[in-house]
Amino acid sequence: FGYDVIQWLPVLTGRVVDSPAATERFLADFRRIISELFVENFAAEFQRLCHARGLLFYLEGYGNSPSDDLRYARRCDVPMGEFWAGNASAKSPADILGNTGNSRFPGFISHVWGHRFVGAESFTSAHGERWNRDPFAYKAQGDRVFCQGVNRIIYHRWAHQPWTNPANYPGMTMGPHGSHFERTQTWWEDAAPAWLRYQARCQWMLQEGKAAADILVFAGDSPTGYGLDLSRWHDYGLVGENVFGVGRQWDICGGEAIIASHAENGEVVVPSGARYKAVAILPRILVDAASKSALDKLVSQGVPVVPCDEADKLLSSRGTGPDFTCLIPECVDDVRWIHRTAPDGSDVYFVALPNADPISMEVSFRVTGRVPEIWNPEQGTVMSPASWQAKDERTTVRLDFDPSGAAFVVFRPTPTKAPRSMADQASDGAKRISPVLVEGSWEVTFLDGRGAPSEPVTFAALTPWNEHEDDGIRFYSGSARYVKNIPDPRSSSGERATLDLGDVKNVAVVTVNGKTFPVLWKPPFRLDITDALPTSPSTGNAIHLSIKVTNMWPNRLIGDDALPCDAEYSTKQGGGRNGIVAIPDRVNEGKPSPCGRHTFATWRLWSKDDKLLPSGLIGPVRLM
Repeated sequence: FGYDVIQWLPVLTGRVVDSPAATERFLADFRRIISELFVENFAAEFQRLCHARGLLFYLEGYGNSPSDDLRYARRCDVPMGEFWAGNASAKSPADILGNTGNSRFPGFISHVWGHRFVGAESFTSAHGERWNRDPFAYKAQGDRVFCQGVNRIIYHRWAHQPWTNPANYPGMTMGPHGSHFERTQTWWEDAAPAWLRYQARCQWMLQEGKAAADILVFAGDSPTGYGLDLSRWHDYGLVGENVFGVGRQWDICGGEAIIASHAENGEVVVPSGARYKAVAILPRILVDAASKSALDKLVSQGVPVVPCDEADKLLSSRGTGPDFTCLIPECVDDVRWIHRTAPDGSDVYFVALPNADPISMEVSFRVTGRVPEIWNPEQGTVMSPASWQAKDERTTVRLDFDPSGAAFVVFRPTPTKAPRSMADQASDGAKRISPVLVEGSWEVTFLDGRGAPSEPVTFAALTPWNEHEDDGIRFYSGSARYVKNIPDPRSSSGERATLDLGDVKNVAVVTVNGKTFPVLWKPPFRLDITDALPTSPSTGNAIHLSIKVTNMWPNRLIGDDALPCDAEYSTKQGGGRNGIVAIPDRVNEGKPSPCGRHTFATWRLWSKDDKLLPSGLIGPVRLM
């Protein structure tokens, strides 16, 4: 900055030199020097070293570093945030969203500077995680961070599992911390592939093209990046994620990006090529001379530059309404969305809702002259909406969401006739027949041992495992197969049949007459089984049902805790749920527990006094 630091060193002991104003100017210069050297000599140098060795550099570029986060975090190949899983014992998806606050931060960097990938340390968990989550328990939170811009999930965590042959499950933990995302999960074989496939489809869609947002927020030139912690935005009189209302997306940038941007047709175009309709200025920020000059130039070229609390009003007055609106009042506060423009010019919206029950929701998009398509990332299907209409330069679409619903709404540049939806086909004069309740006994075979009966057991009626009189079943964790023959309820070959399993804890794989259907890992546990049925219905035909159901680990851990302990656990952290002192010889030698236990873990997270979790095929099972 052109002057000697020596005479100003007393400022660093808390003293005033020359005057308070001069002292503050020195401190600003001093902090900026530290910030820029930190960016140059750590982040940028680390990236250079990585590239010299053919590596990519991932960086969680925020926190307590003495640096401007917006400058620091962009010196990488994949900027990252983090989010923590919510309460595993929550009663509804809306309660398990957890902390997703700084998941937006890496999206700011990527959207402004053109990084394709937006990473996140994902589903990080503390003491609430005790092998008591299935993939559905993660879905609502994952969808929420997708709407915040994340498009590359990095799981927290995957633990090394050295005791798998013979199995000592659930095995190794990361102390009491971390989501148990690993191959020793009971549901790993069946549910993990379906859940990962869902996330892969979402991430691929969200990695294409560019983010589309209305407002670019200028956070100033503070060397400490104060404006980036969304939890502190109330200090500015602003509120949370929906700073500009539910219907507008926005990104944050600093002076470095403003200086590198230009105006085009009254919009600001940032280095990535993304365009914004206005620049909103955070209050009480530090603005360098170079940034002020860049802002003044944008204004002179027709770009609106206004305070944050005026941005939405200004855009509306210019005829630019919200990019997205929800027309169902009870969903407005919970719905989230993100908009991207694909390389072929398509407008792609991802919409998610943490709904506990099925719901139909009308939403409106600032799109006209295009036909909407619903891209379902769970099924990998593309369908037309059940209903939609275009009016007043907007398109309204009905979304039919199962619990924790999410879908892509895609508007291609050339109007096309989209495939008809299943709902459309079913409405063509179809007659819905009253559901047929599947009653009577089931033959149940427990597949994983662990104290359950080795021979098939007859359930006179569907009973949760945790309520069964047999201890081996009540405390069972793993998979079981339910088998039953039922009569074909159809009267003609034109009828379609849907099997509804009712309540399932936690994952089901259905096989009908030898045909296995995709795994059911979330409600509703329902599927169309027509293709597995005889082409010519007859009252003499029988439908053979085989349903594999898998629960989670807690019940077996609770049952084992009532047996004598075969390992020593620390008592220093209280509560009896503590880390192991040493791995028992019998585990290293692959021997069974001398106490009759069926599980082993390096952390004691469940006790015999804990309540068992509902498990198994609970039903009611119906044919429709």
